[in-house]
Amino acid sequence: MKIFLKRALALILTFALVLLSGCGKDNMKLTASSNQGGDLLYSFSEDNSELQRYEQSLLEELLSDTNSQLNEGALTSHSSSTTSLQSDFSDDINSSLGGVTTSLPSASSVVTSNPNHTVTRDEKMSFRALWISYYEFPFWGSNEQKAKTKTLEMMTLAKKQGYTAVFCHVRANADAFYPSKYFPFAMQLTGTPGGDPGYDPLKIMIWAAKRCGLEIHAWINPYRVSNVTTNPNELAEGHIARTWLTDGSNRAIISGNGIYFNPSSTDVQKLILYGIREILANYNVDGIHFDDYFYPEKVSDDFDSMRYNAYVAATENPLCLADWRRANVNALVSAVYRLCHSKKVVFGISPAANISYDNSHDNYNLLYADIALWMREEGYVDYILPQLYFGYNHPVKKSRYDYLLGIWASLPKHKNLKFYIGLGAYRMNENVDDKEEWHNETDLMARQVLDAWKLGAEGFAVFSYSASMSENQHNSLQIKNLFDAVNSLSE
Repeated sequence: MKIFLKRALALILTFALVLLSGCGKDNMKLTASSNQGGDLLYSFSEDNSELQRYEQSLLEELLSDTNSQLNEGALTSHSSSTTSLQSDFSDDINSSLGGVTTSLPSASSVVTSNPNHTVTRDEKMSFRALWISYYEFPFWGSNEQKAKTKTLEMMTLAKKQGYTAVFCHVRANADAFYPSKYFPFAMQLTGTPGGDPGYDPLKIMIWAAKRCGLEIHAWINPYRVSNVTTNPNELAEGHIARTWLTDGSNRAIISGNGIYFNPSSTDVQKLILYGIREILANYNVDGIHFDDYFYPEKVSDDFDSMRYNAYVAATENPLCLADWRRANVNALVSAVYRLCHSKKVVFGISPAANISYDNSHDNYNLLYADIALWMREEGYVDYILPQLYFGYNHPVKKSRYDYLLGIWASLPKHKNLKFYIGLGAYRMNENVDDKEEWHNETDLMARQVLDAWKLGAEGFAVFSYSASMSENQHNSLQIKNLFDAVNSLSE
């Protein structure tokens, strides 16, 4: 009987280890090196599997392929047509093995805990950003001169209020606020998907921001194709997603009320990288910024089953579906980081506020964003900026500002990570669960930013321009008190 119990226990332990090795556990051991071109590459230690070697080679392929596009001059000229993009991709659904990718932690990173470090003058909330969403810009119906006048006015007001940086939406969906080889013009520019406004809106944003002494970060939603339609025919003519929705490749997918690129597709990953490289090659931006859109929320197992099944069939010890999805996102994040650093600009992400110590939160399990990894290991992001858009008295305890802030501040952080917080000024104008605070208290955001500073935050961002610039007396007083509080830190 004892022998039977021992054997049973051994089998259980073995099974548990197998499960851990395939789901929810980081098994990779990597060392950083630099190639002649200056890009960071990573070498796997000898005890890693062939799957992990393949994953590394895939990421290197993405980076080298993107670099070759630039070297060949493919990104130097602008065109509003995206039809040429279709020839840039081979239909590699069978050879890509489902777009298997990997996370790439750096073995040389140093884990630090920001709440315990000494805050210097340079860290006293000197980064003060304002989100300007795609629907807040004045381009629709404007000629170039009107667009310049209004955009300069917006940047001037932002600077006057006390902001030092702006996050400007340049690709809210798979469309662009600039002439692009890869994406059609955004509908918000003319009222027509793909309609050419006759000028370059991003060029105007950069001109106005720099004239006012503001940093400008290009804000991108990488995977979202459309949040207003599921009909491919309502996309701009020549849009690559039209083809990918109908060619059986599973590279673009209808999910819920929108259309999304498939994060597991290598073609999708390349497209996103090409688009970012295009911006970095042609515009003097200070950074690339992602928000909280990764895999669509509550996506079904069927969403990317074709690629996952191909990957499983070709792999001896495959990752579970959830880890495979997170690996897809991790690889893109890591590749974007390297592209940004090749141009000496920063890359950061503002994830949803939901977080936990045990990875039971929605970011990890519904959006497949391994934010704790990105914070803990170098090679993913320069800053993390959680959207802490809640008050202290929210009816759900786990959604309260102080509860969430405490977790975010205490998560391990690599030595170069900047920790910022996102404040939800828009809640002053909406019927939200914690509206009593947002509608009545005039020092709410001031207290929030001071509490964040005490726990090591080095900056903040406010969502969004309309709420910050509102002529409502309550809004004005709340924003004034916010900046008075922040300015007191430097006195």
